Amino acid sequence: MDDNIFVLQKGVSVVFDQYGRKYCFIIMRFWLLSTHEGPDDPEGTKIFKVTSSEDGSPQKKLATAVYEFHRELTRGASPDWTVTTVWHWHWKLAE
Repeated sequence: MDDNIFVLQKGVSVVFDQYGRKYCFIIMRFWLLSTHEGPDDPEGTKIFKVTSSEDGSPQKKLATAVYEFHRELTRGASPDWTVTTVWHWHWKLAE
């Protein structure tokens, strides 16, 4: 089970194409506590302190993921957002 602990907006862009359509791109970074095996986020460990669990559950590690979302803002366009990029450490399920 993963728990988001902090979300940070990394960038917002509004772009117009040659036909007058308007697009918005948003990059978000998520820090989460995860039981997956993988490296701790080196930048995140400078910001957050993770303590041992007291209830005997598996130790969670600090991980990070970056998502880029976009959607067209032109009048009449679909209101749905699309995830265009996903980046995260290479994790595997803890055994």
